Amino acid sequence: MDEQDKAAHDALRGTGRRVMREVLGEDYVARRDAGTTELNAAVRRLSEEFAYASLWTRPVLDRKARSLVTIAMLCALNRPHELRIHLVGALNNGCSAAEIAEVFTHAVAYCGFPASIDALRRDVLSLRGHVDIVANVAGWGKTEPFVKNTPEFWRKLIDLNLLGTKYACGIAQCGACTVHIDGQPARACAVTAAAAAGKRIVTIEGLAQPEMHRVQKAWIEHQVPQCGYCQAGMIMSAVALLERTPKPTDADIDAAMTNLCRCGSYARVREAIHAAAKSERGTAS
Repeated sequence: MDEQDKAAHDALRGTGRRVMREVLGEDYVARRDAGTTELNAAVRRLSEEFAYASLWTRPVLDRKARSLVTIAMLCALNRPHELRIHLVGALNNGCSAAEIAEVFTHAVAYCGFPASIDALRRDVLSLRGHVDIVANVAGWGKTEPFVKNTPEFWRKLIDLNLLGTKYACGIAQCGACTVHIDGQPARACAVTAAAAAGKRIVTIEGLAQPEMHRVQKAWIEHQVPQCGYCQAGMIMSAVALLERTPKPTDADIDAAMTNLCRCGSYARVREAIHAAAKSERGTAS
């Protein structure tokens, strides 16, 4: 490499390191430099010259938009270490907690519940029982309400080792976290501990007492689940439907089963609910 090329590379690296400090913070850059070795130095120089000096400085997208794109990709690729780093970058670039959570919710349609929820659980919701979005995952001191009335009830389910109820969207829309509260289906992610106090709570674990519920049996018979992440909530909603409407029509099922399933198991859900209804009336095995 001649002197002119070296000067050009040094200038790019200088720009890249400046942008990196602005995006990810001085502390991150200091830790990164301290961990640089002969083996990873070339790759790190490349990231400074290309990713930060060339991509992050392009004018088509501002840095906030690039941060949202970056965390969406890292979620889809299941890269938790880089995601943790770039969540700090997203906050540095002005992204709000609601915008970050919306990125992970949107990612459900493209990379599935498990990847999206793992990203939420690992980096945003690891302190779900507190008011803060855990923006301090990498030493960042800023906090912001994730929801104004944090669902401590959800935390209680985890503390009690009732892990069948799955956390998904966090905004009471998808239904994966459906439980029964005083006999009515409720989305646990939007319920506070105070609202649930003194009420009878039934989770998916409580249905199989003393044996599997007829809806669970129908689910197995009709092989409803695919990935299975949403199915506990689906079953709880189906049980509530049959308790209200013992002989539901297709229209009844469509109206009541507002749970979302990325795998598209809706036709088998309908078949299983009809089978469970017939079983209760003694017309099916």
